[in-house]
Amino acid sequence: GDTRAYSMGGWSSGPAWSTIKVPLAVAALRADPVAAEPLTVKAIVESDNLASEELWSLLGEPAAAARQVQAVIAECGDTSTVVESRRVR
Repeated sequence: GDTRAYSMGGWSSGPAWSTIKVPLAVAALRADPVAAEPLTVKAIVESDNLASEELWSLLGEPAAAARQVQAVIAECGDTSTVVESRRVR
């Protein structure tokens, strides 16, 4: 399979939920599958940003959430992406 990484442009401001929804969902499903499952559907299928924020909140404090999502990304071979724990707008 294709293992190359692709960049589709830059992101300069606002929460980047669209770019991180899948690893966020994986981390949340691992942490709390019952609560995360319906939120995952909303976040990914419906592009629901509130559901993404709720998935994030299932992962604990922001620093812990960031570490968990970053670990999912690293499992896929990307060890350079850093997940921001602070809400930066």
